[in-house]
Amino acid sequence: MTADIKNGKGDADSLFVTEVSKPQPKDTEALIKVKAFGLNRMDLLQREGNYPVPPQAPKILGVEFSGTIESFGKTPESGFKIGDEVFGLAYGGISTRFQRAKESLLNPDYRSVRGVYRGVNAHAYP
Repeated sequence: MTADIKNGKGDADSLFVTEVSKPQPKDTEALIKVKAFGLNRMDLLQREGNYPVPPQAPKILGVEFSGTIESFGKTPESGFKIGDEVFGLAYGGISTRFQRAKESLLNPDYRSVRGVYRGVNAHAYP
């Protein structure tokens, strides 16, 4: 699986692309097949070493995403089902093709619910 990963602190030249293993969802998490993700000011500051991140945050950038639910952890807690299109937040690592996310941080993707696109994506996977 491909990911954009920060290589310590620095400017855009410190980023590189590498392979990472596909994550597995934990208890109340869902595994999302990421369709699009965004990098925002926080990500850029994090890359430069000017934004403190939580200890559990990975070195892979990105916190916002949209995609499709592929699977759930052992104890699903929401009304979502496999195949639902969602958008949401995670603690980082969104620039990968698959991402674990707490179900409580997921929202229905309104493009599929209402047929209206409500956002700008910095990157979209084919």
